[in-house]
Amino acid sequence: MGYDINNMLYGNNSNSKKREPLTSTIRNEVLSKQKQRCGRCRHTFGSVKHFHHKNGDRSDNRVSNIVALCPTCHSEIHHEKRLKEQKNGKKKGRATSGQYWVNPMTGRKEKLGPWGT
Repeated sequence: MGYDINNMLYGNNSNSKKREPLTSTIRNEVLSKQKQRCGRCRHTFGSVKHFHHKNGDRSDNRVSNIVALCPTCHSEIHHEKRLKEQKNGKKKGRATSGQYWVNPMTGRKEKLGPWGT
């Protein structure tokens, strides 16, 4: 029996489309178009490549919607998006001002700043 990690993390959203796996053809076309370089920092890829959906719809696997990124840039893109959503108060279930979080570096409970950071 498999587990749906998105359902476990975010709950069952009947409005969300099912994530479709990227085919090797799409991956290769994206990598070729980007000349085997990260779509953000332009560094040549090592052995690890991430594929990001530009419009956030993980069922939309058109080549024009996919960008290949190094793991660092992919992480930064999602971090920046979360910060922006928290600042604008758009993300449900995310921490807002007055809430606390556990700092993974110290293990201590800390109060969040005015933008949820």
